Amino acid sequence: MNTDHSRTRSSITPRLRIMGQTLTAPSLVIALTSSAQAEAASSELIGDPFLNYFALGLLCFVVVVMFYGIIAIHDIPARIAHSRHHPHEDAIHAAGWVSLFTLHVLWPFLWIWAMAYQPDRGWGIHQPSADGPNLDEVENLRARLAALENRLAAGQTPSKDAPPIAPEREHEATR
Repeated sequence: MNTDHSRTRSSITPRLRIMGQTLTAPSLVIALTSSAQAEAASSELIGDPFLNYFALGLLCFVVVVMFYGIIAIHDIPARIAHSRHHPHEDAIHAAGWVSLFTLHVLWPFLWIWAMAYQPDRGWGIHQPSADGPNLDEVENLRARLAALENRLAAGQTPSKDAPPIAPEREHEATR
């Protein structure tokens, strides 16, 4: 039953039969060392237990800080709107929460919206002065208007210096 070929092979690599499986020497060494390491790892924690708990605590701390940090960053336009007494403060605050769930697409627009309103000048449009319009200017405009109405009533065309009258205004002026 033993042939020359099987004898040569067994003399080169020693074999061991365990539980019906044939193992060679290198695979036996690997199997024994890996099982010893697995036993050591399962019987105790890897490394110092304090470091494991410290890493877990640090991980939880970072997650909580990032969560509240994102909320605080998204609340900046609402805080700006509140400090400037913005007329749309509530809308900006609500849109900030919506921006959290829309992948932060709205946030730059909320920032611009909150920054566009200034308490002292509003939206930046020129506000009339506090003492009202200039009375001389108003009297001058009334006199020009009366002169144009008189010319239209008499059937004369306005002079070339006068501004043109829109067709719908022309109909109202003849009444």
